Amino acid sequence: MGGGELYAILKNLSLLEGLFFTCFACLLLGVTFTFFYLLTVNWHHRRKKQQRDFIEEFICNVILESDELADTDISIPPAISELLTHNYYKEFILNELLIAKKNLQGSAGHVLKSLYEQLSLNNYSQSKLKKHGWHHKVKGIQELAEMEQVSALHQLYPLINSKNEALRGAALSAIVKLSGFEGLKFIENLSYPLSEWLQINLLNDLPKHAGNHLKGIEKWLLSSNTSVVVFALKLTRVYQLFELYQQVSDCLKHKEEIVRIEAVRSLQFIYNESTPSSLIQSYHNQENKRYQLIVLSALTEMVTNEDIPFLLSEFKASDDDIKLAAGRTLLKSNEIDLESLSYSNLHPWSSIIKQIKSEVA
Repeated sequence: MGGGELYAILKNLSLLEGLFFTCFACLLLGVTFTFFYLLTVNWHHRRKKQQRDFIEEFICNVILESDELADTDISIPPAISELLTHNYYKEFILNELLIAKKNLQGSAGHVLKSLYEQLSLNNYSQSKLKKHGWHHKVKGIQELAEMEQVSALHQLYPLINSKNEALRGAALSAIVKLSGFEGLKFIENLSYPLSEWLQINLLNDLPKHAGNHLKGIEKWLLSSNTSVVVFALKLTRVYQLFELYQQVSDCLKHKEEIVRIEAVRSLQFIYNESTPSSLIQSYHNQENKRYQLIVLSALTEMVTNEDIPFLLSEFKASDDDIKLAAGRTLLKSNEIDLESLSYSNLHPWSSIIKQIKSEVA
C-alpha cells in the first residue's frame, strides 16, 4: 500500500469521526433541550395546579364564612389580585364563581355575587359584549345573568333582535332571569320567532307564581308573530290564567295550526262547562287529523253526558286512529261501557277495545 492510499484512508476516517461527533453532539443537544423543555412544562403545570388549588381554597373559605361576610367587604389576598392580571386565572376564578353560584342560594349566593363585583369581574364580563365573536358575547351575557347584574340590562335589550339566534336567545333569557315578568315586555318588540327551545328556557327562568305581575298577555295573544301567540298561550296554561279564557278560546279559530293546537292544550287547564262544546265545534270545522286527535285527548278530563253522542260517532269513524282516540276518551270518562256497544265484538272495534283496556290495566 502506497503512502497516497494510506493518506486517503486516514482522511476518510477523520471525516467519519467528525461526522459521528457532530451527530452525537446534535443528538445530545436535542435530548438536553427536550429534557429541559419537559422540565419547564412540568413546572408550569405544577405551578398552575398550585394556583388553581389556592383559588379554589380561597373561594371555598369565602363560602364557608358567607354568614359573617354578608354585609362586609371580602378581604382579597394580594396573591388573588396578582393572579387576576393574567387572563388564564381571571377566567378560572370567574368559572369557579359561576359554578358555585349555580349551586348555592341565600347568603352564600349573595357573597359570591359581591366577590364577583369586588374583583371587577362584572366589568370583565361586560367587556365580552364588545367583542366581535358572538360566542364571546353569549358567554358574557350568561355570566352577567348568573351573577344577577341587573345594572347590565340596558346593554342586553339592543341584542334581542340580533340576527344571530344564539345571541338573541341568550339576551332574552338573561333579561327574563334578571327582571322576571317585567322582562317579558320585550315580546312586543320582537322581529324574530321565539324558538321552541327558547320558550322552554324562558318558562323555566320565570318565577313559579305569577301573582299580579304577569300583564300584557291579552295583547300578545293578538300578535302577528305566531311564536309570540304560542308562548302567550303557554303562559296562560302554566299560570292557569282563567281570566283570559275567552281570548284563549278565540285562538281556536286562528289561521295557524300550531296556535290552534296550543289553544286546545291551554284550555285543558282553564276549562269551564262550555269548553267541550267549543272544542267539538272546532273539531268539526277542521279536517286536520293531528288537531282532531289532540281535541279528542283534551276532552278526556272535561267530557260530560252531552258529549257522549259525539264521541260515539267518532268511535265509528273510518280512521282507526280516530276510533282509538275516541275510545280512550269514552273509557276514561266512565260514562259508558265500551263492551256493551252492539258492535263491540266486530272488527276492528273488538281489537281497539282490547288495546284500550290493556292500556289502563
